[in-house]
Amino acid sequence: MKLPRVGLYAWGGPGTLRLLNTKYDAPLVDTASFLEMYDDQWLKTAREKVGATDMWVTYSWGFSDQTEQEDYDYIVDRLPLFQKNNIRTYAYIQGTNLIVSEFPTEGKKSPFCRDADGQLLPYSRGRAMTCPNNPEAVQILTDRVTKAAQEDFDAIFVDNIFFGLPAWYFRDDMLSFCGCSCEHCQKAFHEEFGYDLPLRTKRGYKQVRDYLRFRTSKLTQVIQSLSSIARSAGKEFGVNLYDPFWHTSDVMFGYNFVEIEPYLDYYLIENHHLVKGNEHLLPLITSSEKPTFIVSYRKGIGFDAPFSAQELNTWFSNAHDLGFVPCLKATEYVSRGTWHGLRWEETPVPEIREERLPPVNIRFKRVRPASRLGRIFVPIIDRILPSCIRTYYESAKVFCFVNRLGLYQRMMHSPRLFEEFLSETVTEP
Repeated sequence: MKLPRVGLYAWGGPGTLRLLNTKYDAPLVDTASFLEMYDDQWLKTAREKVGATDMWVTYSWGFSDQTEQEDYDYIVDRLPLFQKNNIRTYAYIQGTNLIVSEFPTEGKKSPFCRDADGQLLPYSRGRAMTCPNNPEAVQILTDRVTKAAQEDFDAIFVDNIFFGLPAWYFRDDMLSFCGCSCEHCQKAFHEEFGYDLPLRTKRGYKQVRDYLRFRTSKLTQVIQSLSSIARSAGKEFGVNLYDPFWHTSDVMFGYNFVEIEPYLDYYLIENHHLVKGNEHLLPLITSSEKPTFIVSYRKGIGFDAPFSAQELNTWFSNAHDLGFVPCLKATEYVSRGTWHGLRWEETPVPEIREERLPPVNIRFKRVRPASRLGRIFVPIIDRILPSCIRTYYESAKVFCFVNRLGLYQRMMHSPRLFEEFLSETVTEP
């Protein structure tokens, strides 16, 4: 038995190779595996082996247009092969982050977010966050969606639309540094709320409420605009969604699921619980006619070895039972220290079996006032956190050490926060 739809989350081509060498310090890469995944034989095998019907393909990783021209040409030249194999294509475009070395970091043309000291906010090694309130940043993203929508893709996908750094500490009267503190944000915040934007820690019920609203309303505007461009060109539109029942996206990432939902034609959810199932997402899957694609990781991007037959069987069986579309990642596997794409000769054919998985145990935490220790230490940590994050990404030794401790995985499994306090900014999907 085969599923009616199966997705492949397939970062490939020369742009992905360039990005790997930007993000990591001299990584070992199986180059051929990234360059073959848009070829005719690879696509034919994808159809035959896992029944692939939808595929997310690399269009823009956030380099300059001049650098990425070969990436645009590379994927556009291969689009007839996807049509030949009856596979729908989703143009993958990075959201609010860019390659630092390819764009100005000073002056009016700089698109990047800033911390309270005017420093860039890192997204990964060699990349930094861009600000949704900065016209330069929004224009770059708008131009790329417009350009991709003119090509023969079936849909547009914008990944990682964040509003600056995520919050690491949240109470109903205290919010750690998150978002952005650039001059564009300061001006926009003052115009909307009538007082100056707190550049670091947000203190007091009103400040916390106002800032959460400030972030979500702006990202909603950006997403609405990009969706309109794609739909006007006859393309479906979507963005990446972290599990809406697990994460408090308003606090962590800056978008509100309910507010952006009307502008999405499909859902793509990243789930870091491959073997634990997706039963908790049933209310979302069954409440909408929009297809729900779920990309599952065992650990996270860049941390997974290839999936076993048992893992694939469990996941595809779960998709069959619940009605979602499994979206198998086709890239950034690591085997024996080498990065590689999906190798069909090592990939078992998934089997649909009669099995039930226990639901994911989602911990809901009540939002309470800040503790005395929180009031003392949060402002102190906020002063050094951005520089610590920069060190984490730019130092290969620190990066490896932190990842071995599993801190990345713990961050991605942050519990959902819910309280009546959030009713105006966090809504149950």
